[in-house]
Amino acid sequence: MRHNFRRVGAVGLAATVVTGLVIVGAGAASAASTGTLTGAPATGSVTYTAFSVVTSDLCPADTADISGVVNNAAAGWNDVTLFTTSDTELRNLNTSGMPAQNTLLSIANDQSPALTVPNGIYTIRVDCLDGILFPTVLGSFEGSLTVAGDTYTFNSVAAPASTTTLVATPSSPQSAGTAITLKASVTSTAAVAGTVQFKDGGTDLGSPVTVAGGSASLTTSSLSTGNHSLTAQFIPTSATSIAGSTSAAVPFVINTATADPVATTTTLSSSPSAPTTADVVSLTATVAPANATGTMTFKEGGTTVGTGTVSGGSSSVSLTGLTAGVHTYTATFSPAAAADFLASTADAITVTVTTFTGASTKETITTNVPAGTLVITTSGSSVDLGSLALNSSNNLLVSSIKDINPVTVTDTRAGNLGWNVNGSVGDFTNAAGDTIGGQYLGWTPKVISQASVQNVTAGGVAVPGTGLTTPHLLGSAPNGSSLGTAQLGATLVMQAPTSTKPGTYNTTLTLTAI
Repeated sequence: MRHNFRRVGAVGLAATVVTGLVIVGAGAASAASTGTLTGAPATGSVTYTAFSVVTSDLCPADTADISGVVNNAAAGWNDVTLFTTSDTELRNLNTSGMPAQNTLLSIANDQSPALTVPNGIYTIRVDCLDGILFPTVLGSFEGSLTVAGDTYTFNSVAAPASTTTLVATPSSPQSAGTAITLKASVTSTAAVAGTVQFKDGGTDLGSPVTVAGGSASLTTSSLSTGNHSLTAQFIPTSATSIAGSTSAAVPFVINTATADPVATTTTLSSSPSAPTTADVVSLTATVAPANATGTMTFKEGGTTVGTGTVSGGSSSVSLTGLTAGVHTYTATFSPAAAADFLASTADAITVTVTTFTGASTKETITTNVPAGTLVITTSGSSVDLGSLALNSSNNLLVSSIKDINPVTVTDTRAGNLGWNVNGSVGDFTNAAGDTIGGQYLGWTPKVISQASVQNVTAGGVAVPGTGLTTPHLLGSAPNGSSLGTAQLGATLVMQAPTSTKPGTYNTTLTLTAI
């Protein structure tokens, strides 16, 4: 293995053509890959084409040397030097770039003993170094090319996936005009750099916010009265360094605000007027104004004898098994929102209970609530994406955009339990046994229809490259608003590698409701 070192000034590489490289010297400390690389031209002749290398990001600012090597252990290529650099070339790296110095065949012939260039996959690594003697690797960029005959082709590189989560503070519900802080957190195996666009349904909330330390925040007081579906969309600075992502929707309710809490008055009454120990005594508390909402607590002395929800300005409890004698009761109203109404307590009333001297009988009344079912069906059994076509960049085979057959979810279960529908696929295969990875199929879920009492939301986008090989949410309905029938759909798109062999490929989309 040959070593070629030159001392150069610190330089950063930003998705720039890299054609001058230096091999890593013995003793260089290794570092995990911090980016990817591709080639320009992306395909060419092993004999005649001198290609360049394009990195997905910058080298660290304190980089002094840059090295590039190629490996194919089966062919005897072990850290073989691709290019050499000069100070002048490094200074021009971010502007005009540098022409390649050799073809793959020339590089092979320059080795001692000379190497050949057989068919196969060759990995390429570019290292950012901090000096000459025993340098430390500050960052690495990795990629590969495939040789077939006299033709090389750079392999496409998928950006690392990201995950975005959203939290709203304070939690729902809130009154109109309340300041709501939306905080998005973005995680990935790659460095997170970009902005977050907060959204209310399909409407942007403010301008994109720069991600710092993996998070971005926005505070707004402009949410209108009603139901909202809040999301956060991460938009990367470099789509080749990290993939974008969208958070799950956060339902949020804004209630009508009142200028000041309204005072309330609570009165208490009982029936029958002359109860016995065998009677059921009803305590009824009435709240004014009648639109006040909240709970009522009934007490005898310091003991709570019942609670109830205030509806239509009143709440009642029924008492049985009262002992003979005088009982004193009070009732206290607690508002649902302290910003809307004030609490109040009724004046105490006395109820005199006499001993029952007659007889009584009882009957047990029974009713049944059926369990109900959660059913998922589709309107068809297959989707044809048509023929894949080469995109304008000549680096992907892209399908036309097609929708899956509508998915119908019917929930009749007791308890209003909520549900999630997830979808996933395996690899595509053809009759010859060739495959296309399921990760190259992506989707954008949508809600086609839902019952008026449901609150169904679509799942997040699964982009090609991350795809549907693991379950992705198609849609969901939360606990309390899931009963009825909803239709879900999703727009499919495939972006397959250009190395994909011809043929008709099939896979199965599995949709599961839980």
